Parts: sequence; C-alpha cells; structure tokens
Amino acid sequence: MLRATFLGWITNNYWECNFPYHQRGTVVARYRIQPYAGGFDEVRTHRFGQETAFARPEFQHLHETSDDENLPAQGQFLRLPEGEIQTLQVRALKSGKVSLRLLNITDSEQAAVIESGIARIMRAWACDLFDQPVSKLTISDELLHVSIPARRLQTIHIETTQTESP
Repeated sequence: MLRATFLGWITNNYWECNFPYHQRGTVVARYRIQPYAGGFDEVRTHRFGQETAFARPEFQHLHETSDDENLPAQGQFLRLPEGEIQTLQVRALKSGKVSLRLLNITDSEQAAVIESGIARIMRAWACDLFDQPVSKLTISDELLHVSIPARRLQTIHIETTQTESP
C-alpha cells in the first residue's frame, strides 16, 4: 500500500544558497492542499495555483479622482485566454500600454485570442522576455490572435483606448 507523504522544507543551506545557517525569529509557511480523485489535470493544477496565489488581492486607494461618467457600470478591461493558455501577469506600462505574460502549458502550439472589452485594442507587439518589442501583431475585428509554441512564455504589449460608454 502506498502512503502519501508531505514534506515542507522551508529553508536550507545544503546547496549553498543564500540562507544563513541560523534564522532569527519565526519562519512561517502556509500550505493549501486539495486532494482529488482522478488523473493529473495540468489546467486544473495551474488554476488552483493561481487561485491560491491571488486568494486575497490587495488594492490600495491612492486618492485618485473619480471618472465615473466616462466608465461603464460594469465590464471586463480585456477578455483574456483561459485553460491551456494561462495569463500569468497583466500590468500597466509607463508608456500607457498594457503588458501581458501568457504561458502555453501544453506540449503543442496553441492559439490565444485576446478580445477588446472596456479597453479597445489598437496596436499590439510580441516582445522578448526583457519587454523589448520584437514584432508587430495583427488585430482584426478587435481580436488579437497569437500563436504560442509548446511550453513557452509569450510577452505581449497592447496599446488600448477606452471604448464608448453604453
């Protein structure tokens, strides 16, 4: 009979990493475990990891002025891929663009579709891992189609404008 084993090795200096031999104070580790029956499902695993990492999103009000008359009551900023193409990061750039990091978690090339929402996609660029634009991407009917090779990360910069309020 196989017995399940759970091992939590929080810090170590066995491989000469940057942890000192003695830690001052208390070291805290939190685990979230979700047992389930059935075979390995990579999409489910990634989703569980992201839900755990972002279980308590933090927002800080910076005393911005309200612009409610120009924003719709509800909606999505952009419609991002789900499932086999994981959205790892969405962040604003100083240039007014949005940077997306997408990951293909499969063993084959996958097509990702990013659709305009509240923000309308105007232009987009495929970038390298250092956020440097490599090639311009084509947008048709407010849809951005991107092909991502197997097990690869793709960084995309998107220039947007706000759509008209309904």
